[in-house]
Amino acid sequence: RSGSEARQVPLELEPGDRVVEVGLARAVQCAARLHVHLQPLRSERRHVLEQHDPLRPVAPRLLEPLARDLLAALARDATIALCFVSPEQVDAASRVAKDFDVELGGLVEIEVGMERCGVASGKDAAVLARRIADAPNLKFRGLQAYHGRAQHMASYQQRAQAIASAVDSVRETLDALKADGLTCEIVGGAGTGTFALEAESGVYNELQVGSY
Repeated sequence: RSGSEARQVPLELEPGDRVVEVGLARAVQCAARLHVHLQPLRSERRHVLEQHDPLRPVAPRLLEPLARDLLAALARDATIALCFVSPEQVDAASRVAKDFDVELGGLVEIEVGMERCGVASGKDAAVLARRIADAPNLKFRGLQAYHGRAQHMASYQQRAQAIASAVDSVRETLDALKADGLTCEIVGGAGTGTFALEAESGVYNELQVGSY
C-alpha cells in the first residue's frame, strides 16, 4: 500500500499491546507485507523470525527494508533473534541494527534434510556464524536445525533415521563452531512428530513443537 493508504488502515490493539513508534504508515506497511500478528511484547520472550533465501518463495522476506526497520524498533522492547542463510542477510541486518542502536541476535539455519533453506552444516555454517559474530550490533546465538519433512514420515523408524542424520549435521556444525572459538547458546528445531527424538539427542535445547 502507499503511505497515504496505509495511514487509513485502523489498528486493533489488545490489552497489554505496546505501540512501537516507527511511524504509523511504515508499521502498517510492514505488517501488511509480512502478514504477521504482533502479540503483546514481554521482555522475557524471545522472538525468532526467519530470513529465508530471497530466491526461494517461502516465508516472509525479512530483507524488505520496512520489515527490517520494524524488527529493529521491536528490539528496543523485546529480544529479537533472526535466522540467517546468507552473508547478504547478515550485512543488511547489521546495518539496520546499527541505525536503530539495538542488538539483534543471529542464528545460522542449517540444512538438515528439510531441502527448503539453510546452509550446509559444518564449515560453511561456521563461516556464516563468524560473520554474524563479527558484524556490528549483531550477536551470534546459535543454530536453527529444523527437519520439517521428518514430521510427516509415516513410520517411527523413518523419523528416527531422519533425525539421527539431522543430529549428525548439528554435531558437525558444533565442532566447527568450537574450532573457531564460537559459543553456541541455542540449538533449535524439532516438531510434533519428532520432538522426543531431538530431546533425547543431547544437542537440541530448544524444541519448537506445534505452531512456533
